[in-house]
Amino acid sequence: MKKLLASVLPIVSICLLSSCASQPQLRPILGMNGKLRQMGNAEGERIVDDCIAKAREGKVSSTTYGLKGKNKDTGDVDFQNDVNFCLRKEGLNPQGWKLSK
Repeated sequence: MKKLLASVLPIVSICLLSSCASQPQLRPILGMNGKLRQMGNAEGERIVDDCIAKAREGKVSSTTYGLKGKNKDTGDVDFQNDVNFCLRKEGLNPQGWKLSK
């Protein structure tokens, strides 16, 4: 029984982790402006990824301007405000959020 459990547990863990990674996530929609036109969509998406990472780590925060937040990627307004703030600092124009695959 222990051998069966030891061989099945890693497989189950991998399946659970891979299913979590493939869950749709909210991402900002970038509006076309001069900065995005100049850099291209690929670079814009890289900056989106960077701003999301910074917001998760608490390295960028809109709380400086009176908004309170938890910085969780749960679709809450506080997290979105932090990411939008970061994108605007980069010269980009976030125009909403959508689920991505």
